[in-house]
Amino acid sequence: MSFRRCTNTSSGRSVLSQRQPASRTQSLRICRRFAVRRNGWASGCRTCFSAKCSTGWQDMVMPSELRVRAVFFDLDDTLCDTIGTREARARRAFEYLCRMQSGLDADLLVRRALEPLAEPRSAVGVRGVLEELGLLDNATGMAALELVREYYEPLCLFDGVQETLDNLAHLYHLGVITNWDSEDEQRRKIRHLGLDSSFRHFVVSASAGSEKPDPRIFRHALSLAEVEPAEAVFVGDRLDVDVGGAKAAGMRAIWFNHWDGKLDGAPPGPDAVIERFVELPGVLNAPAGT
Repeated sequence: MSFRRCTNTSSGRSVLSQRQPASRTQSLRICRRFAVRRNGWASGCRTCFSAKCSTGWQDMVMPSELRVRAVFFDLDDTLCDTIGTREARARRAFEYLCRMQSGLDADLLVRRALEPLAEPRSAVGVRGVLEELGLLDNATGMAALELVREYYEPLCLFDGVQETLDNLAHLYHLGVITNWDSEDEQRRKIRHLGLDSSFRHFVVSASAGSEKPDPRIFRHALSLAEVEPAEAVFVGDRLDVDVGGAKAAGMRAIWFNHWDGKLDGAPPGPDAVIERFVELPGVLNAPAGT
């Protein structure tokens, strides 16, 4: 722990900030800038224990020995905008399909693929349309689907992802936990995005034998990083799959709500919410419970 002088005293004299243990019933008033652990988690300021700190951080109950060592991320629609490329990928598939088979209208097929399903942020998709057409097991239909799966050009990172990961890599073990039926495809995707050297651990459901929100895939990732659940945070865009799964595994979870979603009130809720990726370091550096 490092100590700095706190000038927030009633007498005007500076005294050294010291970490104080919190009782089970007592809330600490935290001076976040004065006593900070090496990993960024704030410790209590003795001076500000009974007086409001000028930083505005107050009424925070601090963990005794909590330290984040690893941060894991969902891939699609957390690191990169996959949903935003649905139309371009569907059009590529159905224009090919219409060239190979007469009597089909690419525009109509694209619109059908984009129709939403009951599951949040889900759509019929190219696979769903091909299944409706009875072409999913057809050679032409399979070729059209493969065009979608190999079409990485429209994919791009969300703003702030690269620089944020570069900064976090100096402080934490970074990893990915993603649901997909092909690890090779997800690894090609991550290379296309330029993130192949950003992560120490890359867990894909196809190889892990379980998928989010099953806690087993999160525990598998934790074992690879050799960290306890309380030492890890998961960042994802879905409350049910990402937040719910991580919390069930004992991890903390941050909801990346870049799409103006609404909390449904169903437990377990996220430990924190960010709307822009660049907000993540500040949330990780904030005391637990804020």
